[in-house]
Amino acid sequence: MVDVLEELLFVYGELREHTLQLDVFGRVPDARPALLRGYAVDRVEIPHPLEDDTAVVPLPRLRETGGRHDRVVGVVLVLTAAELEAVDEIAAPAYRRVRVRLVEGGPGWVFVHADT
Repeated sequence: MVDVLEELLFVYGELREHTLQLDVFGRVPDARPALLRGYAVDRVEIPHPLEDDTAVVPLPRLRETGGRHDRVVGVVLVLTAAELEAVDEIAAPAYRRVRVRLVEGGPGWVFVHADT
């Protein structure tokens, strides 16, 4: 069976970069600018998901605030279910995927820090 269903993933950090998209998906997915309301971003040091365990880098940490004036600027990537699962693999255990409602309307996914 062909995987044709589209999954929308809101990204706000490194995954916006085309070089990383090529590494993860083997292509640059369709993308569009997006806003996520009720969230804020700060920084956290974690092991880099694509390097060995000794490489620690500061990465953005998305956290839900519920504040109506809080918002995060990012992009929405249009992915297949298999591509979304590939992000699950590299994001764990530092991040977990949660369902959100995008400002542009409709459901999507976002990765939040596992401690939030």
